[in-house]
Amino acid sequence: MTGRIHASNITPGSLQSVIRLLKGVAPVLLTLVIAGCMTVSFGVMPQTDRLDKLVIGESQREDVLLVLGQPRGEGAADVSPEFDKRAIWFYEFVESDGQAVQLKMLLVYFVGDVYDGYLWFSSVEDIS
Repeated sequence: MTGRIHASNITPGSLQSVIRLLKGVAPVLLTLVIAGCMTVSFGVMPQTDRLDKLVIGESQREDVLLVLGQPRGEGAADVSPEFDKRAIWFYEFVESDGQAVQLKMLLVYFVGDVYDGYLWFSSVEDIS
């Protein structure tokens, strides 16, 4: 079993070496994140360039899934007393360098299973 890590191969001395290494590396990594030398991101960039492939009142949830991919989450939105509550899917991408946070979010609205429009927000781009 050369080259494989197995519980029987771990000695108290090697375990202590790993712990010492982690104790030495962890503060450096934490300092880099706090200082902004490391970028942290999550989510997937919303594909807003594909929104023109969807037709309000005609496209179905399956169409949205094919065009935009799997949403990060879903919920409901009560945008106005004049309208019924809308089901929504949301797509988001967040990136932070420790100094600033950049957020891009796309909300896709449905009436039942029918596409009813979207709301796109970006904290970094001119989207006009």
